[in-house]
Amino acid sequence: MPKQYKYKDWWEGKICLAYSSLSYNSKELPEPIIVDWKDFAKGDVKKIQKKQIELVQHKIESKSDELQQKFYDKFERSRLKKQFLGEEIRQIKEIFVGNLAGGGDIYFTTNWGISFEKRDLWDIQAYFKKVIKAGAESNCHYMQSPECKYQEANKIPFQIYAEVLWDYHEFLVAFKKQIENKIATLKEKKVTEEKNPYEHIFVNVHAYKFFMKLKENTVKSSTYVANYSYIYHKLINKNLGAIWSTVRPSDFCKFLETEMEVAFSPRKLPYNNSNTNSAAFNILLAEYKNDIEKNNT
Repeated sequence: MPKQYKYKDWWEGKICLAYSSLSYNSKELPEPIIVDWKDFAKGDVKKIQKKQIELVQHKIESKSDELQQKFYDKFERSRLKKQFLGEEIRQIKEIFVGNLAGGGDIYFTTNWGISFEKRDLWDIQAYFKKVIKAGAESNCHYMQSPECKYQEANKIPFQIYAEVLWDYHEFLVAFKKQIENKIATLKEKKVTEEKNPYEHIFVNVHAYKFFMKLKENTVKSSTYVANYSYIYHKLINKNLGAIWSTVRPSDFCKFLETEMEVAFSPRKLPYNNSNTNSAAFNILLAEYKNDIEKNNT
């Protein structure tokens, strides 16, 4: 009857599972004892497989945390943050689905400055395609005991590497979305703060701000009727269209009376083209014209 191995034999590195490749120097180590599940008692198989899952999960979590922390550090120092973030995401996609044809046995990454043996990268890409993308079942049977001496030092199994990269990809995508949402919120807040308070008079908030600047720079108590007349006709002119074309002089006078506390009797605004006001108008127009026209929808 073949020898039945125990969990302890595997954990202490006395035997190696046949479900992953081994690496060793035959001059330094004896030939490994390679076994599969049929060489264990049923209870020991379940115990080993449970431990393998724990080891794999711990390795994925620790490597993912390490990658994320490095990203935070680099992102903080980067002067081209948006470009850096985009390149990180593209680099992961390159590893998962990049073309490996030609170029020898070594593959050099575009942005990370690291290299892969192509056979390892083929395994990573195959795992991504079958497990991560297509949803094929996977297991942790490839995980040897940490005490196993027949594995390459510091080399991460390709299954774990693929899972770590995918976790990093999802982290980066979520981080990018978080930034985009923050920017969108700030833009929305700015729009809300600059809401047009008199939408029935002015075509947008920039037109209203233009009016207030003109009022501040041109209206005098002794000539306010002429000043407001000048402003009205200039703003409603079809070449600018800062005031809605449906706003009549009497409507504008009513707005000035109720909102600006300016008395008009009668409610008329005869055309006025004062040279005194034109200098201030032209200076302010250069500042507001594009925004008025761009946001006049």
